Amino acid sequence: MIVIHIDSSDELNTLVNRIRSSDETQVILVLPEKYPVLANEINMRLLAKYVAEMKKDVIIQTNDQAITKLAEEIGIQIKPRETEDEIPYEIVEYEEVLETANETERKTARVRRSRAKQRLGVLLFIILASLAIVYLTTPQALVVVTPSYLPFSETITFRFDSLHGIDTVSAKTSITRRTSSTGRETIGLSKAQGVVVLLNQQQKEVRVPKGTILKTGNGVSFETLKDVVVPAVSTQYFMDVPTGLQAGKAEVAVRALESGASGNVAAGRISLVEGFNLDVRNPEPTNGGEDLVKMFVTETDLARAKELVLKDARQLALETLYQTIKNGLVLDDTLLVNIEWKEGSTAGEEGPEAYVSAIAHGQISRADTERLSAQIIDVLNEIISPGFEVVPATIKVIETTVTNDNGEYNLKVKVEGYCQGLVEEVLLKDLLLGREVEEVANVCASLPHIAEIAVVEAKRDRLPRWSNWVRLEIQQPY
Repeated sequence: MIVIHIDSSDELNTLVNRIRSSDETQVILVLPEKYPVLANEINMRLLAKYVAEMKKDVIIQTNDQAITKLAEEIGIQIKPRETEDEIPYEIVEYEEVLETANETERKTARVRRSRAKQRLGVLLFIILASLAIVYLTTPQALVVVTPSYLPFSETITFRFDSLHGIDTVSAKTSITRRTSSTGRETIGLSKAQGVVVLLNQQQKEVRVPKGTILKTGNGVSFETLKDVVVPAVSTQYFMDVPTGLQAGKAEVAVRALESGASGNVAAGRISLVEGFNLDVRNPEPTNGGEDLVKMFVTETDLARAKELVLKDARQLALETLYQTIKNGLVLDDTLLVNIEWKEGSTAGEEGPEAYVSAIAHGQISRADTERLSAQIIDVLNEIISPGFEVVPATIKVIETTVTNDNGEYNLKVKVEGYCQGLVEEVLLKDLLLGREVEEVANVCASLPHIAEIAVVEAKRDRLPRWSNWVRLEIQQPY
């Protein structure tokens, strides 16, 4: 058994660590008169949890009623605090050992304080030395330098085989184009019918059999539908006095020989009876002839549909490739399209429209934007004026063109952006040290890559001669 006296300033973690560090399975915790840590229900439950995990039997000695009540509810043993005389011998012995240990700790603390004073002296020396160094190195003048910031526009030509990050992307798309059929074929559905009047100018009657052919002046043929007898010419009398001759007449139904609307003729158009010396007329138009117009595909229709496919294939292939390509610079001028013809209409095929289907195989070159940009910047830095460098964030590709010179592909890139002057701080300081402040403007005018040099802070009219006392600050022009 071990007795642990708890100080009122000890936290729960300290209490738990002291219990854990003990080899004894039974521990008595002697609490001070007021110990709010264990007056908290959460802390009391945490203590019970940790003690259970350590498999130790803990007894709390306290006269605090709140702690006593919480401990009893949670299941931790409670004993009232004892006087010195009531503490067992072995506990008193432990307390003496503990007091000896405390004395040793106090001696150790005094040694530590002595060493701390020594370290403090060294630290003060270092601080004083540092202050001296700071004074010697603190700039006495501040010069703000603004580099020149100039726009430029360049067209750069790259050979394809010298470009970095160029690859080829392929995609295919289906295309179907339709056009109206222009082929026409007229088919008769029904035959026209009507009635004709046969006129006989002869002295004897004429028998006209069924099937006799009658025609119009433009060759439309009809046939009689029954036998008919046309009377002979007769004499007309007025009060027994002959006044003239009257031709014999007979009506008969007729039907066109061919089906279709061509048999619908106007009144009076049927004028000829084949094989008979008779006159004939149709007093009313013939009717009932109907046509069906059949549409079919011609070679011309198919050619026109293919033209539509060829016309749209390039644009559709390009759109499909753009949907496929998620990043990079697409070089439109490198687009190649191969047409694979598929099913379609055939010449003579009946229908209102002709169609042709094909697959457009598209292929295009793509440039890796980052690698191409880096290559463009490298070239620009070589061709811009000395003392300047390209500002990468400002570079914009305005136009790309692919050319084919005798089978050799080149990429022309038009770019715009800004270049910024380079400031060599060491060299610039050498030019400025010891100069009068008024002379600084003359130095700036002689340096085209610097837009402005402004002396912001200076304790004298002349800049210091020691480099450490002049601080340059580069101010970005954008």
